[in-house]
Amino acid sequence: MRQILIPVTLLAALPAACSGGSEPAAEPAPAAENSSGLNYIAEVEKLPQEQQNIVFIRAIRDARRECQGVVGSVKATEVGPGAWRVRCTDGGGHLIRISANGDGRVTSSR
Repeated sequence: MRQILIPVTLLAALPAACSGGSEPAAEPAPAAENSSGLNYIAEVEKLPQEQQNIVFIRAIRDARRECQGVVGSVKATEVGPGAWRVRCTDGGGHLIRISANGDGRVTSSR
């Protein structure tokens, strides 16, 4: 099992997910501060499933993991708040944990 801590660039991914437009260029997000006042867990939870999957694929790719597309995700409440189990089109799985300030941790099952 491989694990990596990454700053999740949700601010960049959320507008693209909501507008249906193309993904913006990747920009590093602040790792420890959340000057926007957003609770990223709540923001992701409010999104429809398809838009959540866009956020998850972005986190997986930012972590340099293999995943051609996300086919499903479920909240992993047993892990804690802000945790989702994500399944990719190739059958690979990832556990994504997002903190309220937008930091993310991707743990891969292979």
